Amino acid sequence: MSCSVNPKYSIVLGLVLSFLSCNKVEKLSKDNRNLAFSEFKCISKLTEKSQQKDEVLKYIYGNWQLRGMITMVPSDTVSNIKVTFKDIIGAPINKQIADIFINDKPVGSVLYSINEYIVDNINFIQIESDSFFIDNTKEYNFIRGGIRICEEELMIDNGIASDGPGYLFRKI
Repeated sequence: MSCSVNPKYSIVLGLVLSFLSCNKVEKLSKDNRNLAFSEFKCISKLTEKSQQKDEVLKYIYGNWQLRGMITMVPSDTVSNIKVTFKDIIGAPINKQIADIFINDKPVGSVLYSINEYIVDNINFIQIESDSFFIDNTKEYNFIRGGIRICEEELMIDNGIASDGPGYLFRKI
C-alpha cells in the first residue's frame, strides 16, 4: 500500500517544522537599536538656534557611541561604532584626532577641525577632516559635516537635506 500526501499539507507541515526548529529570534538589544531623532531631546531643541564654536569644543572631547542614523532607507539597528574625540597638545595647528572603533576594534584615526562659518548672521559649525576614508582604510570617514552637540548628545550631519546620512551619538 502506498501513501501520498497532498502538496498543500506538505507546505504547511514544512512551515510548522521550520518554525519549531528555529532558534529564538533575538530581540534588538539597547546597544544596537536605531534611536529616532525625536529620542535625542537636546539635539532636537538645537535645530531652533545656532551654536557657537566654543560651545561645541566644551562638549566634544570624550567617548561617543553611535545610537541612531537618519537615512533614506531606515533600519531598525545601527552598527557598533564608537568615536573618541581627543584634545591632543602638539597636534597639527587647528587639528585634533578622533579614534574610530567598529565592533570594539580600532579601525583608525582621523584628523579633524571644528570651524565656524557665518552666513546671513547665522552661525554654522562644521566638523571637517582631511580624508574621505579613515586612516587609509576602506571605511568611510563620517567625521565631516554640520555638527550639533549637547553635553550628552552629538549629531554629525553629512547632508541630510540632500539625502545624505546623519549620525546620532550619545556620550559614553
